[in-house]
Amino acid sequence: VQTDLAKELPLVRADAGHYEGWFYEGAGIYRHTWLMKYDPVHIPDYGIFVYTKVEQNSATIHIETKIINQSEGKADGELSSLIIDEKGQTVVQAEAQPFELSPGEAKTMKQKIVVTNPQLWSLETPYLYRLVSLVKSGNTILDRTETTFGVRTIFFDKDKGFFLNGKHVKIKGVCCHQDHAGVGSALPDRLQYYRIEKLKEMGCNAYRTSHN
Repeated sequence: VQTDLAKELPLVRADAGHYEGWFYEGAGIYRHTWLMKYDPVHIPDYGIFVYTKVEQNSATIHIETKIINQSEGKADGELSSLIIDEKGQTVVQAEAQPFELSPGEAKTMKQKIVVTNPQLWSLETPYLYRLVSLVKSGNTILDRTETTFGVRTIFFDKDKGFFLNGKHVKIKGVCCHQDHAGVGSALPDRLQYYRIEKLKEMGCNAYRTSHN
């Protein structure tokens, strides 16, 4: 029986009628799916790029945020960016940056935020900050996006190898396929964590995903 609620639910359909390739790709939906709803003025998927430059007692957080206007009229507003630590406390906030977009226009806005005495990301302490990006029109928040990132330095030397935060690190990695024994491609989330835990116990510090 089709209820009013069922009429409102989105439908995702997988077409498993295509032929197989050189290995079994599997069929059906075996990953999480989401329905993403946006305001016409929003940050598109993968529209935020964060990179850091570390100095003695501070780090400059470089932020590039893409905003697009998919409405039929001109749009104006402002972009606010703030850094939050692992305790949920606001570390620093950038000055709001205004924007104006024509219909269908996309613009990449660049900001810099300085964090004093940052907690560096390392293999021993993989500390992550969160960048919260707010697209506002007046007092209305049109879009809110969170981006996790680590503050660290990376350097490759052709003779000496790889350095993380000025410390030489030997890369010990593996190449893993998306599937897993016993379940194929339909991995429960817990199996992903289990695999990483076991690899770390073996001494791995690098991971390359293979296929899909």
